Amino acid sequence: MMATEEDLQHEQDFDELILAFITIGNKLQGTENVLQTKNLMYAEGLGRKILQHTLSVKYLAGGFALTAKGNSYEPQVDFSSVCILSRAALETYLTFNHVYVQPDNPAEHQFRFDSWDYAGYVERQRFSTRTPETLAKQQQEAVLSQVLKTEIEQSPVYQTLNRAEQRELSKGNWRGQQSWSSLAINAGFSKSFFDDQYKFLCGHAHSSRLSVIQIQQVTDLKGQKEMAMASAATLMCVLAKYMYDYIRLIPELNALVDKKSREYYLLDVWRRVGNKL
Repeated sequence: MMATEEDLQHEQDFDELILAFITIGNKLQGTENVLQTKNLMYAEGLGRKILQHTLSVKYLAGGFALTAKGNSYEPQVDFSSVCILSRAALETYLTFNHVYVQPDNPAEHQFRFDSWDYAGYVERQRFSTRTPETLAKQQQEAVLSQVLKTEIEQSPVYQTLNRAEQRELSKGNWRGQQSWSSLAINAGFSKSFFDDQYKFLCGHAHSSRLSVIQIQQVTDLKGQKEMAMASAATLMCVLAKYMYDYIRLIPELNALVDKKSREYYLLDVWRRVGNKL
């Protein structure tokens, strides 16, 4: 069965959003010292992570047919992996929004960034070391993480938290007691949409019974494609919401973006779609 006009428009918007994301993201190339601070460097890195997941989804949604040792197999669309990648991109955007967008003053932003940064040090300390080099690196980072932890605990924002929240942050849980659902609501998603969609995406990441049934039952190429593009719709909202926020985060980029361009129009449309779901 041929794709409907709506399906084709959906795919066209997906392609245009990806190109808009890349085009606008590249506008800072050649500018001096805009992304040199540690904070903004990681803001760009989170966007790059979203883009890499998106490009993988684009490839997977197109379908593929395995050929190995002279044998050809039926083409398929790996919609389960699309779900997993969409979930990863969604969490990446919520991290970015929580750290960079939601704070309404510099002290709050620095506190949230330091908490997220500290969590990365704590995470790496939990890995076993296998070489003298990795042991030395771990020991060096143990000192750095302790310095950062002290700065966090001295922050006036930290002092406003209750004991349970302080304990979570000190253990390296950068979200404190906030769930992904709470972060999503703060970022403009509706609770009912996010909770249902997130549970669905997590099911594929965690090999739930429902995800296995879907893989067993949806075996035709058209059905697999529809499943993939349904999850890709969430990813399109993520692309738009990230870039819309990123533009406003960096004044130099905001000044370079034509607000009447097709790229910006499409970002704004899909950002508003995400906020209305």
